[in-house]
Amino acid sequence: MTTDSASPDAVFPGDSPPVLVDTKEETFDPGALDAFLAKVSSKASEGGSGKSIRRRIAHVTLYPDMCEPGLFDAPFKLTIEGLSAPQELDALKEAADGLSMGLAMARRSIRRMNEKPIKSSVLPVLWEGLGFAGRIAVMNCYLKYCTGASAASLGKSLGVEIE
Repeated sequence: MTTDSASPDAVFPGDSPPVLVDTKEETFDPGALDAFLAKVSSKASEGGSGKSIRRRIAHVTLYPDMCEPGLFDAPFKLTIEGLSAPQELDALKEAADGLSMGLAMARRSIRRMNEKPIKSSVLPVLWEGLGFAGRIAVMNCYLKYCTGASAASLGKSLGVEIE
């Protein structure tokens, strides 16, 4: 925390926070919120916008040698799905720190194994059986395909270039 020598209680010099300056010109649609609401309000009757918004789905193939020894005899496919905002919050509560956040979200994203739905009671045991390499593979797939933002878009929104 920096303080102004003239004002010992100031968090920022001169009592004003730093201003982030976006140097790139963007054109924004003033009707974007209305367009969004039109898309989700029709889905509210289907169980609420959080449940009815389409999620990104991805598949990851895991091989027996990636998992805990002796548990899997052949490669298998896990289907994972992007999380809703409440599911993300639940995963964040379970994460011990920023490093485990991706793993917690990835674990909660698993929906099917070889197209067979996975019951929530089975998920903790499956997650353990995947082993470290298997869990990391699921997390990488989740982060790459289910979070929805390309590296270029993320960088642009942060004001940096990511290649």
